[in-house]
Amino acid sequence: MNGSASEARPLLVGVDGSEVALAAVRWAAAFAARLHAPLRLAYATPPLEPYIGELMVSTSGELTKEMKDRGRAYLDAATTVADEAQPELTVDSVLVESTFSDFCAVESAYVQMIVLGSRRSGLIRDLTLGGESIRILNHADCPVLLWRDLLPTAPLSTRPVVVGIDDSPAAKHALIAAFDYAGVLGAPLVVAHFWRVGGLAGGWSAGLFDWQEFQNRASGWLNAQIEPLCDKYPSVEVQRICYEASPAVALQSFSSSAQMVVVGTRGHNRVIGSALGAVSQNLAHHSDCSVLVVH
Repeated sequence: MNGSASEARPLLVGVDGSEVALAAVRWAAAFAARLHAPLRLAYATPPLEPYIGELMVSTSGELTKEMKDRGRAYLDAATTVADEAQPELTVDSVLVESTFSDFCAVESAYVQMIVLGSRRSGLIRDLTLGGESIRILNHADCPVLLWRDLLPTAPLSTRPVVVGIDDSPAAKHALIAAFDYAGVLGAPLVVAHFWRVGGLAGGWSAGLFDWQEFQNRASGWLNAQIEPLCDKYPSVEVQRICYEASPAVALQSFSSSAQMVVVGTRGHNRVIGSALGAVSQNLAHHSDCSVLVVH
C-alpha cells in the first residue's frame, strides 16, 4: 500500500450528490492522502433503453443528457470536497455509461479499494447504488468499504479496527488487510475469532464435549495466525478476542465502538468459524460503523 501517488493504485469512490456520498469522498480523500495514492470519483449513468417504454424512446436522448449533466455536476461537487479536504491529492473523475456494478467489476482489478457511502438501516440504502451494493461486494476483485458516519458513542482516537477471522483464505486476506489499515489509520486492532459448536455438540452430547480443550485449541490457532503479522506490524497494538458466539451478532456488537469492521467474503469450516459470506452481508445491513469486505 505504500508508494508515491504515481505508483499507487487509486481509491475509487461512488458519487451520487447525496450528503453521505460527499462525506465518504471526504473520508476517502484523507485515507488516500495517508496512502500517497490518487483518488478516482465515479458517477454511473446506465443506458435508459432497457428501462423505458416505447412511448418514451423519443425522449430518451434528452433524459440521458440530463442524467449526464447532473452526473457531471455531482462529480464537480465531489471533486471540490476532495480538493478542499486534501489540496495536494491527485483527483480524477469519470462519468460511467453502464451500471456501477458492471464498472466496478472491471475497475476493481486496477484500484486498491472501492468506497461506497452507506446509511445505517435494516436494508442497504446507498443512494448511488441501491441493490447493486451486494453485487459489488460479491464480485469486486479488491476490498470494498461500505463507509458509514460514526455514531457519537466513543472518540475516534479510541475506536479500533475490528477483524473477524476463521480458517478460510478470504479471512486470512482480511486479517492482513486489517493490520495494514490499522497501521495506516494509527488505530488499535481487535482480532476476533468466534465459533458455534452448539449445533454440532447439542443435546446429551454437549455434556461430553471438552469445552476448555476446544477453547485452548482455538486460542492457540488464533495466536498462530496473529504472531507473524505482529512481527511485521510492530506499531499496531493488537487485542485478541476468542470465544463461542455467533460471529454476526458478536461483530455487530463490536461495531458500535469500532471505526471499521473487516471481514472476508466467506468461510468454509463448520467448527473453526462460520460462513463469513452470511456474516459480511449481515454487517453490510446492520453494522454501526464502516464495513470493509475483503476477497
